[in-house]
Amino acid sequence: MTTAEVITSISVAISAIAFVLGVNAWRREHIGKKRIELAEKILAHYYEASDAIHEIRNPFSYAGEGSTRQRSKNETEEESEILDKAYVIFERYKKRDKFFSELLSMKYQAMAVFGSDIKEPFDEISKILNEIFGAARILGSYYWQRQGRVNMDNERFKNHQERMEYYESKFWYQGEEDEITKRLNGAIEKIETITKDEVSVRERKFIICF
Repeated sequence: MTTAEVITSISVAISAIAFVLGVNAWRREHIGKKRIELAEKILAHYYEASDAIHEIRNPFSYAGEGSTRQRSKNETEEESEILDKAYVIFERYKKRDKFFSELLSMKYQAMAVFGSDIKEPFDEISKILNEIFGAARILGSYYWQRQGRVNMDNERFKNHQERMEYYESKFWYQGEEDEITKRLNGAIEKIETITKDEVSVRERKFIICF
């Protein structure tokens, strides 16, 4: 092999190595970018979910809210009013069901990228929503129907009141000490902890570029 051929072979080998290294670097950067984008998307969705659930549980309702509920033939006006009041939760949720479906659908993708620990806050959101819906059903069909309409002795009334207030604490926002809000904040903190490294990378890159 002549000197020129050796030099050519070395040049080709160097170019091939550079190409492979370049592809690997691009792949790492591409994967890293995808992780950062997913982390930011999940965080943004959790912040929005917290606000949405707060709005769904807003204790103040507006005229006509709950009226889309399908009424049964045998309902009295009083029963309809109570059931409509409970249905407000479902009506408000339906306006955001596409958003919540998108959020919860990210769970397995998030687990594949960030590990199984991220499953917990996704499950907590589902659990919170189910508890709110359950509270709405039992308040509308049982506790509010009986309140002030069924004779009870002191012990039964006390038990009734305590259980009704328990479900109302899930149904309505309770202010600064609201347990649902605390649980939502806990889920967000968990997400922030798991994804903070990815988001901080984006922030550092932005500062360097700036």
